Amino acid sequence: MRILQGYRETIVPNTPSDYSKLYTECWNSEPDNRPTMDQVVVKLKEIIMKTNVIVNSQMRIDSDNVDKSNVNLLYETNMTSICLSNLVDEL
Repeated sequence: MRILQGYRETIVPNTPSDYSKLYTECWNSEPDNRPTMDQVVVKLKEIIMKTNVIVNSQMRIDSDNVDKSNVNLLYETNMTSICLSNLVDEL
């Protein structure tokens, strides 16, 4: 198995840095240096809350100055945050 030889997946382009940092911490070869599941859940909740604050702030932009593609992106991002938040709450 390549994972035992230190192989890790390539980080998906445009992955938010908070997510990349979290899952690379989980890749640590030393189990004691990896976050616990409780720590992962707490961090995911923090990321989701941070994302919601950013999205909510962006949604306050004057609608006259926002084109439809930006509105759709904000909506999709917010829906993703809501889905992730619900998933994390179930953990």
